[in-house]
Amino acid sequence: MEEKRKTFKKFLHGLTFNVIGSIIVLLLVFQVIVLAIGYSQFTRSLTDEYNESAFRTATTASSLVHGEDIAAFIENAENIRNGEDTPLTATYEECKSRLDNLCATQDVNVIYIIAVNPDYKSFVSVINCPNAASGYTPWDIGTVVDTETIEDNAFYDLYKDIYENGLARGTVMRTRNLNGVVPHVTSVIPINDGENVAALLCVQRTMGELVGGRARYMRLVALTTIVIMILGTIIATLYIRRQFIKPVKDISKEATRFAAENSAPENPISTDKIKITELSELVSAVNGMERDTLQYIANLSSAISEKQRMGTELNIARRIQEGLVPSIFPAFPDRKEFDLFASMTPAKEVGGDFYNFFFTEEDKLAFVIADVSGKGVPAALFMMATMILVKERAELGGTPAEILYFLNDRICANNKAEMFVTMWLGVIDLKTGRITAANAGHDDPAVYRKDGRFEIVKNKHNLVVGAMEGVPYRDFEIQLNKGDKIFLYTDGVPEATDINQKMFTINGMINALNKAADGSPEEVLSSVKTDVENFVGDAPQFDDLTMLCLEYKGYKEEDGEKKIKLQAADENLPKAIDFITEFFEKSGASQKTVMQMQLVAEEVFVNVAHYAYEGGVGDVEITVKKEGEKAVVIFTDGGKPYDPLFTPEPDVTLSAEERKIGGLGVFMTKKITDDIRYRYEDGKNILTLEKKLD
Repeated sequence: MEEKRKTFKKFLHGLTFNVIGSIIVLLLVFQVIVLAIGYSQFTRSLTDEYNESAFRTATTASSLVHGEDIAAFIENAENIRNGEDTPLTATYEECKSRLDNLCATQDVNVIYIIAVNPDYKSFVSVINCPNAASGYTPWDIGTVVDTETIEDNAFYDLYKDIYENGLARGTVMRTRNLNGVVPHVTSVIPINDGENVAALLCVQRTMGELVGGRARYMRLVALTTIVIMILGTIIATLYIRRQFIKPVKDISKEATRFAAENSAPENPISTDKIKITELSELVSAVNGMERDTLQYIANLSSAISEKQRMGTELNIARRIQEGLVPSIFPAFPDRKEFDLFASMTPAKEVGGDFYNFFFTEEDKLAFVIADVSGKGVPAALFMMATMILVKERAELGGTPAEILYFLNDRICANNKAEMFVTMWLGVIDLKTGRITAANAGHDDPAVYRKDGRFEIVKNKHNLVVGAMEGVPYRDFEIQLNKGDKIFLYTDGVPEATDINQKMFTINGMINALNKAADGSPEEVLSSVKTDVENFVGDAPQFDDLTMLCLEYKGYKEEDGEKKIKLQAADENLPKAIDFITEFFEKSGASQKTVMQMQLVAEEVFVNVAHYAYEGGVGDVEITVKKEGEKAVVIFTDGGKPYDPLFTPEPDVTLSAEERKIGGLGVFMTKKITDDIRYRYEDGKNILTLEKKLD
């Protein structure tokens, strides 16, 4: 009994049961979805048909009644009920007889005419013609009925729409909560006495086929989907057992055998009959693993004897590795735009961390920090190959994302060890302080703003290098202004642990950075390293400790005046924008200021191009210069005299539709600039703009 229980439990947890069971569950879900959709569509289609049928009957019935007679019928309701022999009674009886015949021939429950009272909460019965088979008791003429008692007040809003809003047709459909009554639809149309609605004509028709027909339809759909499910399950079972389950069992069996015997198989698993690519690759990987493992066992004795020799070679490798990373500081003593310092302390003889920095162009400095997975010799070899590839590719040009894309594909092509490297690569434009960077799964940098504190700057992370071929990488930007610093590090800094296995953490690193925030990059790194060593104490170093800090000191350039002369035409607007942008970026302006002055330049240039020369062709000259801590931009054109300072300011409290056209551009220019002046001199418009440089 116990053996049977174990066998059954093994079957329940087996691959065959779980795969086939999953398919059956999916097919059942599919069946439920199909039934739900069919149910909804069948109900909607049939109810629409009943609705149209009732409306057609109501339209026919309305042609048998004259709206002018309604008021007279209601006024003489008592005489008509008493059957007095009057022409009006005869007219009423004739009309009712016609509606009775129509009700019988059209197979509807009841046709009735009512006059709704002004509060829509009750109505007066005018004519009531129920079908004999309906079981309804007819209302006498003049009977007052409370609307709220009829079908949970469903008619109230419909009456109101017809009388007040001129609705030409309405429908009330009852399919639920009917207390035993067959589902039905009531179509309502107005009867006019000329200009006004005199009464409402209502036609009620049962929907007896709705329930029965729908049930038959659902049974048919259910039966069809069950047949499809059974056939699909059989086909899928046969295919999956042959192409998936059997190969997986063979692989499992071989892996179990090899783990127990550590010997080559007599009959290796063949990939010839396996059609699934992933399983074929898995079989190849298992066969390769067995060969590699056997080779490793065969070479183990030889490897042990080589241990002492390897120790000597490790020392040589450490010296080679130390020689690969730049270690002489200051690295570029003739460049005054920046200061940089870096350090690397491996956890073992050789490490997997590295940093580097080098010029890709005269004013563009690339700097990188990386952390290879693993430690020791494999990580060191991987690190050296990666560092060489990065430098060689970066010197060819391109963005950091393009460099990482190339690096990733090259490494993946020959990455048999399946190692990877996290990397942060940036290129700083020393003219502007703008860093273009890409992050391959590395820790986010800490940035120091002048007179502020170091803070972690979050950015978009890409996949680590070496994980998957063909992965795209994305750039992002960080703007450094004069006096700002950026600090890069590997995870060995925040993850340094003491003897109690407590980590130094990011917060500990930030506190250490801010102790020397105003110092040089070398002093910043010294502060962090000291705090890490004090925190770790006697605990062994667990991971490589690598750091790099760069301080941007600003680009030095003469403050001379620059000019550009362009034809005042829309196609020259990009040249004007580029001229303004380059000047403000080189002047050390913030990104916000650069974007604001781009808007101002566009507004002024477009106004000159469109209006200054009244359809003719002319030039506009743009002059830029620095005066102390402010920038001056001068627009000069030979067009018609125009002083924009006299343009009335728009009322910005009004909406765009209410506000008069014009004046908004001049208003924006005044708000952005710190000073604006105009003069007309020697036949030229001269507009001078001033903006403080932050």
